[in-house]
Amino acid sequence: MKKALITITVVVCITVLALTLTACNGSTTTDKLLLRNWSNRDVETFTYVVKDGDSAVGTLVRQIVPTDDGYILNITQTMDNGDTISGYVKFSNIGLSGSAFPPVESIKTTVIDGVTKTQKCVYSGTKVTFYESDTDSIPADATGTEGNISVPYYDNMQFYTIIRGATFNNKFSLSFNTYVPNEKSIARITCALGATSDVAYTLKDEAKSASCQAVAISRSDSSGQSISAYYATSDIAAGGKTVKQALVRFVEGAYSYTLSGITVGTAAE
Repeated sequence: MKKALITITVVVCITVLALTLTACNGSTTTDKLLLRNWSNRDVETFTYVVKDGDSAVGTLVRQIVPTDDGYILNITQTMDNGDTISGYVKFSNIGLSGSAFPPVESIKTTVIDGVTKTQKCVYSGTKVTFYESDTDSIPADATGTEGNISVPYYDNMQFYTIIRGATFNNKFSLSFNTYVPNEKSIARITCALGATSDVAYTLKDEAKSASCQAVAISRSDSSGQSISAYYATSDIAAGGKTVKQALVRFVEGAYSYTLSGITVGTAAE
């Protein structure tokens, strides 16, 4: 039986589409937590090799693009079997109630086993409107389903990016509520620090290794699979610049994603 493709860019713990994040880092407020280590105005592109066990089965590209009023995170995943995931999330520099980087809109199109589906979230204040289509776009006259979402909140496509702002010490604590469109309900996700370890990756086909902080992400009701993310504890040089707390590797279910390339600005590594 073919394994299900369950990347966080599609779901968190199997069924999640959009994330709501609350954060505590000692006495650090959410906005300072997220701004401390990540507030880059360069275009950053991260490429990952997708593996099922020891076999390479696809490629994931995550690109963060600064705009005049915030950022756009573009995501493209291409699997060797023809499955694809593509999408983006727009988020603002201006927070609500002290939060940093609130999302404005996200859209995601998947083609799994030849079946196309597009999902879209539009965020406004404490409201989220969800749209879904069985085509590669959302029709202009589509009717969405509106729900309440408490501030601060984030779209799930942001999460790997914004967690780079956290300070990984003994005061680290992250938990967030998640709006689950497929369930029409809110789920609670928790994050916890694991051990630091050396993680192998490549840049320009050159073998590298980085000391990384493990972060475990799980759903509090245990209805989904735990996700493990590994962030570099030291800056990684790329194109004459440095990348802070780069996501070197993450594991979602049967699939692992390992860094194989970084582009900062116009220079690739």
